[in-house]
Amino acid sequence: MKFINYRAAITAIASIFFAAGTSASVYFETGDAGQILGIAQVVPGGISTIFGNLNSDADLYMFNWGGGSFYANTVGGTIVDSQLFLFGSDGVGILGNDDGVAYSGPAYISTTSLSQGRYYIGVSSYDYDPYSISGLIFQSSPYDKVYGLSNSDPLVEWSGSSLYIGSYEINFQQITVDGTPVEDPTPTTNVPEPASLALVGLGLAGLAASRRRKS
Repeated sequence: MKFINYRAAITAIASIFFAAGTSASVYFETGDAGQILGIAQVVPGGISTIFGNLNSDADLYMFNWGGGSFYANTVGGTIVDSQLFLFGSDGVGILGNDDGVAYSGPAYISTTSLSQGRYYIGVSSYDYDPYSISGLIFQSSPYDKVYGLSNSDPLVEWSGSSLYIGSYEINFQQITVDGTPVEDPTPTTNVPEPASLALVGLGLAGLAASRRRKS
């Protein structure tokens, strides 16, 4: 009689289940994301990484935040000198950064407390910056610090010289000084779709029934 390794089979089903759940954590830019509020791309909940491309412009994404500490970086991709900007639901700037990890390196945004709500995150290359009707929204230096506002009017356009084109990654992960991801503070977690849960449940039930018949 052929021996069935039930523990291995259950582990295999569980691994398929978890793989299906984690695949939803990555978002790919569709076409070219807009750079102002009305045409920003909407990112679903539970996303840990956004993949996109810059072509002498900026990309803006809208997302919902569950509240708590917030961290995002642009470690990865081919853009060698990136910038990140965080805006509220009204388009008013919150935080910005250029060269957070190293001079002419990836950017990051960090805050220990970001209230629950809707936000926008924008990515560009140096020296392409967000502007309001009052001018530059964020101070442009020092480059290695997370900086605040130059004015509190909402985003209306981007302007400047976009010096780099290529791919980027926006990672909602903590990083160390050398750029190594060490923590993911995203409060929303991926939840399996009902169909995935049902599939796992049927698989486990079938294994249990088979084991009872063999015993």
